[in-house]
Amino acid sequence: MQATSLFYSLRTHALFDKLVLACGVTFISFSSVFVHLISAGPATIGAYRMAIGGLILLLFTFITKKSIVITKRFIFPAMIAGLFFCLDLATWHQSIHYVGPGLATILNSCQIFLLAFHQLVFSKRKNPQTPDYCINLYYSRWFITLFK
Repeated sequence: MQATSLFYSLRTHALFDKLVLACGVTFISFSSVFVHLISAGPATIGAYRMAIGGLILLLFTFITKKSIVITKRFIFPAMIAGLFFCLDLATWHQSIHYVGPGLATILNSCQIFLLAFHQLVFSKRKNPQTPDYCINLYYSRWFITLFK
């Protein structure tokens, strides 16, 4: 009989995956509330969240014994993606301080507008419901900001 680690034996069960997913969703759902309760600045919180997240991903990589292949071709795009993610976190944390955790999450998720616009203008396969989605997103955003 081959010896297997506890992590691998738990990982093969669907219940373990669902529990990990539920924990992750719970932590992410309460992150805006925690940001609202912390008295640090938005950029500081964003930097710490990225640093802690990077360390957790690195630890997970070592636990699962996956190799990290870093090529010169992907360094610059990864740095640009990290910069935009950092800016996204900083603006979200700033909006939490301005309008509160719930409304800030809704307002900062407006990058759907960019995706809907891209699909509407640049996509070859047009979805007939996309203009309706764009109109609904536009007016719902204005209703939220006007009645706060």
